[in-house]
Amino acid sequence: QAMFYTWLLSFLCGAILGLLIYACNIGFKNKGIGITISMFFIILSAAVSGKEKAQWLSPVSWTTVNKLDVGSLTHYPTIYYVMTMYIIAIILLIIVIVKTIKKRDVGVMVKGV
Repeated sequence: QAMFYTWLLSFLCGAILGLLIYACNIGFKNKGIGITISMFFIILSAAVSGKEKAQWLSPVSWTTVNKLDVGSLTHYPTIYYVMTMYIIAIILLIIVIVKTIKKRDVGVMVKGV
């Protein structure tokens, strides 16, 4: 069960980081901004390591079960909070991406026959 949760949380975190990179890159029209923002979240997970209350703000830290409050014994985020935040973030990022893409023209190049 712990392996499944770790896999699921890692998958969702990877999806969020990928969507975040894509959304920032198309939104700001710059490839470096999305990577920089994702790097910030990855570095943030190392910065808040060991600080129970700060873990609530670091989505990359939620990928391991030992950083979650499973038995209501710590101040770490619960699995329900983490899953809810991941799903909300994925939905919001998809909405931002779809709205950004809809505003753009798609240039189609036709080769002469």
